[in-house]
Amino acid sequence: MLDKLEILYIGNICTIRAVISSNWRLSVDVPDEVYEKYRSLFYASSAEAKNYLLDHLCFDGYPFSRGSFNFVEAGKPLSENAVNWLEAFERSLH
Repeated sequence: MLDKLEILYIGNICTIRAVISSNWRLSVDVPDEVYEKYRSLFYASSAEAKNYLLDHLCFDGYPFSRGSFNFVEAGKPLSENAVNWLEAFERSLH
């Protein structure tokens, strides 16, 4: 069970951290571009954004794999117009 998944941006270091079944902790430092893409994806699809973070973690040597975890959207997907508006809004924040 994935207990926690987060991306931390402290100073100039961006780190993805996951806690799995309270026993295992995975983490990896990633470039700013990963954080930027995660933030952009999150506005349109939080599930896609979380899966994007999981794709950057290394599961080698653990009793589970990347395929053991997959986020799905709980509701209807956003319309194309809504996604376009959110992306334009996100760009305006820079």
